[in-house]
Amino acid sequence: MPVGFKVSRARQTKWGDYRFGSAVMPRITVNANLSKEAFLLTLLHEFAHHMVQVRYGRKALPHGQEWKSAFAEITLPLFDTDAFGEELLIILRRHMQNPRATATADPQLYAYFQYGLHPPGEAIKDLKTGDTFIYKGTRYSRGVKVRTRIKCLNTENNRWYLFHPTVRVEQ
Repeated sequence: MPVGFKVSRARQTKWGDYRFGSAVMPRITVNANLSKEAFLLTLLHEFAHHMVQVRYGRKALPHGQEWKSAFAEITLPLFDTDAFGEELLIILRRHMQNPRATATADPQLYAYFQYGLHPPGEAIKDLKTGDTFIYKGTRYSRGVKVRTRIKCLNTENNRWYLFHPTVRVEQ
């Protein structure tokens, strides 16, 4: 089954997307602002969704065992090429043992890729509770860790936001 492909504008909430439906051709989109390695991995991630859709239809979970197997099937052969750098290969070998739904859910993988997506600075996890920082021009105060995220107070509107611990910020 054919699949459409589009390089998308930079999105804040996701790196890629797979859409399918009975009335439209399946389509993969990948953000244009990603590094080459992040772009390739995101494309493979989304194409694995297409493989699962073709093989199993709606019976398979979006990031279930069928998707994990398909993702590994198309990604592992690239480990023997120069598609990924040596540092990333070490992280990917571990990641592919049980791939997560997103690269941001794997702290090591996200930390590796975030330098191309975020400005350099200090990681939020390295700040102390109460420290202030600036992220995208807005001032925040670091709060406590809540499960896998860090709660931070926007000092301009007094609202709380959850940040990934490895997001880099300016102090």
